[in-house]
Amino acid sequence: MKITKRKLPVIGVFLISTVLSIIFWPISDNGVFWQAVEAIAVVIGLLAIFFQIEGYLQSQTETKIRGYILSMETIFNSDFFAFGERIKVAWKADTAEAASFFSGDVTHIIARLVLAQTLIEKNYLDKDLLFLTIGTDLYDIALAFQNFEATDKIPGIKNIKARDEKAFMLMEDVKIWFRNKNKF
Repeated sequence: MKITKRKLPVIGVFLISTVLSIIFWPISDNGVFWQAVEAIAVVIGLLAIFFQIEGYLQSQTETKIRGYILSMETIFNSDFFAFGERIKVAWKADTAEAASFFSGDVTHIIARLVLAQTLIEKNYLDKDLLFLTIGTDLYDIALAFQNFEATDKIPGIKNIKARDEKAFMLMEDVKIWFRNKNKF
């Protein structure tokens, strides 16, 4: 069948009437009408959920970035790493020198690690991002504390571990991360 200019309006009217009958067919049949309304409502609901999840994920990312910036400015600043260096020096030194550092620097390190672990637990700080940026330094500090505990250079380290277990949880996590990072 060849379509000519004379048959084109007839085909157009047929197509338009078919489309209109498909659109208005659910209205004429009550059973189909309510199923169509339900289907449309489900689609609208799914779209709303999708956009809410997308917004939620974006806000979570922004929160973690703000938490990371806050932690780098307040928790893991130059003072923290200076404390860490002095602790590593004290670990290699004799007991008297190590004990003198225990009261100040170790307390500061533990308090900051407790705060960092709390931020991680409350989803304000991303642990993987933290470990990627300063994980090696945290690993060195964790090893120093592990050696303090093993050699009993500092009396009372086990009591501090029991009291501030969040800090030691973070140090255990960084040790696991460091071992996994260095596997080939």
